[in-house]
Amino acid sequence: MTATHHKRLIVYPEKCTGCRTCETACSYSQYGVLDYKRSKIRMIRNDDYGLDIVTVCTQCDEKPCIDACPVGAISPNEDGTIRIGQECTSCGKCKRVCPYSGPQPDVRNSIYIVCDLCGGAPQCVEWCPFEALDFTEPGGTEEYEKHRVLVERIEKENRNALKSSP
Repeated sequence: MTATHHKRLIVYPEKCTGCRTCETACSYSQYGVLDYKRSKIRMIRNDDYGLDIVTVCTQCDEKPCIDACPVGAISPNEDGTIRIGQECTSCGKCKRVCPYSGPQPDVRNSIYIVCDLCGGAPQCVEWCPFEALDFTEPGGTEEYEKHRVLVERIEKENRNALKSSP
């Protein structure tokens, strides 16, 4: 897939306090409810490290989720975002290949959901009280890389903790 120059979500993990305002803003703007489980942006909490990491589709150029979907339920939109259709089987392969853990299971429908950038005005960015999120033209990759590494580390630690718990 060729690189496009469109605005993207950038996450600044060092500014995130874990307040979950982003999740609340997302669920309300998307579904009219205040429900963290219906948010397209999610918080991973790791108490061992004292970190709260936001996971969200950053609308990366590579879009490995499209190729990973065994039923072709994920497709690109003209604006650079992706969409997951109703034919999704909820296998989770898209989430597993995403370096940012962007796709999220929808608790009300047996499909995955993904950030659509609220049509160009992401409410998570608008409402974040600590400016831990930004919606801007990508300048470099260091913020994306820092975010990806933290997400991978925390998810690995959380998986290991689940394996070792009784």
